[in-house]
Amino acid sequence: MSPTASGNTKAIVWAAENGIVKGVNETTFAPNDPITREQIAVILYRYAHEENTEDGKLTMSFPDAKDISGYALEAMNWAVARGLINGSDGNCCRRTPRPVHRSP
Repeated sequence: MSPTASGNTKAIVWAAENGIVKGVNETTFAPNDPITREQIAVILYRYAHEENTEDGKLTMSFPDAKDISGYALEAMNWAVARGLINGSDGNCCRRTPRPVHRSP
């Protein structure tokens, strides 16, 4: 389903204009792709506009925390500290990543 067909176009444009979403790379924006825990943490972190107090340091104790992408580290620390991401099977990010699903 395209963003236009789903009625999300205005929200997507607003989020992009406000730096909440930035695309999957410099030339690709993929609003219909599934998103990972890292990506949803980054989106929520940017939306919250909170100050980073961790200075980019790894503060989580999950065994797989070292596998978090650099761009998402601050956001994942923030999301875990606030109970937004609790992990699964003892890990923060699954060994075989499964995307976060949007509600229909």
